[in-house]
Amino acid sequence: MLHAVFLLDSSGTPIYVWKSEEISSQIFKGKDENLVASFVSALLNFGQETFAAPQRIDFKNFALSFFTFKIRDKVFWIAAVSDIEDHQRATNNVLRSLAEKLVNEIEEAQLEEGLIMVTDELKDRFEDVIEEILRKHTRILPNIRSSLFSATIFSLLISLPLTFALYYMLRFLFIEILSALLMINPVTYAFAFVTIFGILTGIICGISATNSTGGFISSFICSLTALALSYSEIDLLVIVTLALTVSLLSGLVGMLVGYWRDTATLKLSRIPKEELLKSEEIELEEGELEALEEFLKE
Repeated sequence: MLHAVFLLDSSGTPIYVWKSEEISSQIFKGKDENLVASFVSALLNFGQETFAAPQRIDFKNFALSFFTFKIRDKVFWIAAVSDIEDHQRATNNVLRSLAEKLVNEIEEAQLEEGLIMVTDELKDRFEDVIEEILRKHTRILPNIRSSLFSATIFSLLISLPLTFALYYMLRFLFIEILSALLMINPVTYAFAFVTIFGILTGIICGISATNSTGGFISSFICSLTALALSYSEIDLLVIVTLALTVSLLSGLVGMLVGYWRDTATLKLSRIPKEELLKSEEIELEEGELEALEEFLKE
């Protein structure tokens, strides 16, 4: 989840500051957002050439992400405060999308001298763009699909009936249609059927779980349940064989798809309010400034 977005000019002067309505008072507790923007601009001064691609600095519970773009040879910066749990790929996607969208708004407001006249109307447009991008890059039902337990339960509830439907659809396709059209060896037929079923089940569960562990668990359970119940007599050897073959394949696919979706979308903040950014957490302690400078020079 993104908590704040800073739009700064090449000198580090804040042009616009957006704060999330939910917990903005906690993030900026004890300080004005312009002071935080000044802190961000101080970081940027270390590496004017290092942010050709989005960069990120992780703190205790939060992360600062940066991206630069040019308009009429003028450099602008976008900096965002996000949860530490949000993957860098997700925050990078947000920053790139914001840069693409904000270019048009800034070009319209930019004067010939490179200055920007920030009006109330422009602020409203900035806010609309940011909120639109956040909606696009935040996972569906984030309050459910941001934690492992609830996301796994959600995936099982959604994917289990879909897996049964998939099983019978594929069974009809292979038995009623393909077997009549093609002369396929029974072993090849069975291998193709269970492989396709396992892969598709993993894709369904991985997307619904939106995390690697939940994708693996739900894919494994759904595929094993659907296949086991298709037998007239359930045998322990059959269960073990299915678990070590088709269900394992399905689980691995679900894990990969879940990881892909997890790293591409923002989560809902699950940090307790008492653990939210305290006044000193966004400030650099003694010795951290030098370490940060070394980081930006790498």
